[in-house]
Amino acid sequence: ISRLKEQNWIALPAVLNQLENYAEYEIGGRRVNEDGYIRILARPAYIGRKFRGTMVNYFEIFKGLEIRKDGLVIATLPNYQWYRRLYGWVYDTPLPKKFVLQHGQQLQESPRIAVA
Repeated sequence: ISRLKEQNWIALPAVLNQLENYAEYEIGGRRVNEDGYIRILARPAYIGRKFRGTMVNYFEIFKGLEIRKDGLVIATLPNYQWYRRLYGWVYDTPLPKKFVLQHGQQLQESPRIAVA
């Protein structure tokens, strides 16, 4: 995923969008606790009480992190890669005490349309 950000060759916007849409990596799954929270980078993130006790899967995508259940996106965390770098290496910049997720939104964009 980070290699796609580093590309410096000229490519059509449609090709780049298609590559971004395919760029995803499954990190794993977690069980939602009884209060509707999951843990991301050792911090709580609220998904919702209706998902308590169920398994959700984490997918790292080009724009951040998606949390999915049965193939449907239930929440997203933009800029996940930035938070992950802070968590691993930078100790003087604290992470937030809890993450605020965007519910029911996909972070992937639709392909660009050229207008003549």
